[in-house]
Amino acid sequence: MQGLVKKIVGATLALLATAAAHGQALAPDRQFVSPTEFSGTTFSCNAFAAARERYMRTPRPAFNCTAGIDCPQDLQPAAPKSEFFVLYYDWVDKGRAGVDVTLNEGNLYTVSAMTGRLLRDMDAVVRSKGRSIVVVGHTDTSGSVAQNLRISETLATCVKNIVEVSVHLNGYAGVNDFEMMLEARGETDLARPTRDGVREPLNRRGAITIRY
Repeated sequence: MQGLVKKIVGATLALLATAAAHGQALAPDRQFVSPTEFSGTTFSCNAFAAARERYMRTPRPAFNCTAGIDCPQDLQPAAPKSEFFVLYYDWVDKGRAGVDVTLNEGNLYTVSAMTGRLLRDMDAVVRSKGRSIVVVGHTDTSGSVAQNLRISETLATCVKNIVEVSVHLNGYAGVNDFEMMLEARGETDLARPTRDGVREPLNRRGAITIRY
């Protein structure tokens, strides 16, 4: 896992360096910071939700810009952009109380790619007048309709927390400026149609669209 984390951090640093070289308005240079929960072999959405407020209280530097020149209010709107990601998650034991959604190493790589892409393009983000993130949670058909609706809600909220914390920890313009739209569809919109009661990995997913 440590090797994977080093690759993720290294790739993200390279992206940030490329952005800086092109004159993008970035926060003061420093090593990319990931939530400590990313260093494990699995990631618990419930545990991360409990830690969110602690991360969001972390002081961060002011946005790196010159008033009257390149601060957000001074910039011309950039051309609209859109990024789309699909995040898959582990099967959830729906017979347990306190249902949690967990992500494995491969899932975390997708999360890091998503947040890294957003962070490296913050100049375009702050120029945008229509910033939005849409997260749609989906499940497979195992378990009840009510359980699956709850799981898809947990996943959508988890992605929101991950993006907010990642942006906050790295000192960029706050993701609070985005319109965050969460939707839980449970088992009603399957990527691979199945009969009821099937644990289909392709159906356990979150669809994330970032527009800026």
